[in-house]
Amino acid sequence: MSAQIEAPPALTAKEIQYILRHPADDQLEALLRECNARYAYWTDIKYRHKVLEEPLTPRLLWGYLKSQRRAAGIAISPRYGLRLFVTAQMQGQLYELDQLLQADRFVAELIPPAHKRRYLMSALMEEAIRSSQIEGAATTRRVAKEMLRKNITPRDRSQRMILNNYRTMALLQEQRDAEMTEELLLQIHRSMVRGTLERAADEGRFRAAEDEVYVEHQLTHEVVHTPPPATELSDFMQLFLSLCNDREQPTFIHPILRGIIIHFLIGYMHPFVDGNGRTARALFYWYMLRSGYSLLEYLSISQVIYKGKSQYEEAYLKVETDDLDLGYFVQYHLRVLRLSIESFKRYAEQKLKEQECLTPILRIGGLNERQMQILRLYQESESLVLTGREVEQRFGVSQPTAKSDLKGLVERGFLDEIAYNKVKRGYLKSSHFDGLLNEASVR
Repeated sequence: MSAQIEAPPALTAKEIQYILRHPADDQLEALLRECNARYAYWTDIKYRHKVLEEPLTPRLLWGYLKSQRRAAGIAISPRYGLRLFVTAQMQGQLYELDQLLQADRFVAELIPPAHKRRYLMSALMEEAIRSSQIEGAATTRRVAKEMLRKNITPRDRSQRMILNNYRTMALLQEQRDAEMTEELLLQIHRSMVRGTLERAADEGRFRAAEDEVYVEHQLTHEVVHTPPPATELSDFMQLFLSLCNDREQPTFIHPILRGIIIHFLIGYMHPFVDGNGRTARALFYWYMLRSGYSLLEYLSISQVIYKGKSQYEEAYLKVETDDLDLGYFVQYHLRVLRLSIESFKRYAEQKLKEQECLTPILRIGGLNERQMQILRLYQESESLVLTGREVEQRFGVSQPTAKSDLKGLVERGFLDEIAYNKVKRGYLKSSHFDGLLNEASVR
């Protein structure tokens, strides 16, 4: 157990007998529903419900709550004792997320068809950057995006982590319909950690008994999690593959819950020497796409996790400290999904407003959507210099298309072309740029 979180109490025989002999009345049932609505942990009960009507105590209230969760919970893995009690609030959130995450109409209302590819590229970059930063990648978002857009060779381990993450996410998009196998999992891990581990031999292999693997608190370096022994990895893989490939379970498990459990399992079991967290989040993304939740392509769950990383770690710790009750991690993760959708919606609405500011550019005839967006980028930055590769990466188009877009703007007088060397060309604002836009605005 970690000193970062207080363990629930072990009830005395007398307290257990009291709970068995006194079923919850209506008043207590209402209190239990209130506690489950927020999936209360022991410390929440201890400090929020200090004063209760006798003979009820915080310890007894906790005992009633635990009994209810155990009795109505789903046994995810009897081998490990993993259980999940799905509350009414969780069911409501799952219904809402089902509507949103599969809603092509929702995407169509927010994203113009011509911009779809650009939004997908932006989300992929954001997820790769934030997921790596959660694990300690010390590179700014701006520098990381520039590296990805310009296809710059990584300068250090942090940048390599981000590039690997980006490429792995792209791989998982391609593999969304594939059956998960042990070989595919190892391929994903190898792609995620290539060139970032102390020993290259650890890439794409499961940890062995001699590997010392544990999770440290980043600030205090206290060990907060020691995974089960490597000898249990074989049993773990059976559970993992069963969930990934939607094999029949004794009790129905909602697809979103399956994805969340897959995410948790990799983080808890730590099957690899390093790179487990990044792999876990990427596998959640893969499973959700595999299950038809297409909106995930536009979201970054790691962006939300990164902003409140301590809550992410706490959700893991609560599960481990409270007899592997998955409810804490599920409750947290459902909130992350909701916040990710809200963040995407705000971003898309802001971009739509920016589109309205393109009015002068829209009046310029003969430009395609990408060229108008390129002009918008130059409007926002006096010193911007773009290359064909950057346009290719930013808009998800081929090299000839990117060059054609830029050459067309040069021919129209908006941009000047400069030579970096015999092959590479850069494009910057021409001296006529502002004048041409002003002419368009008064038409």
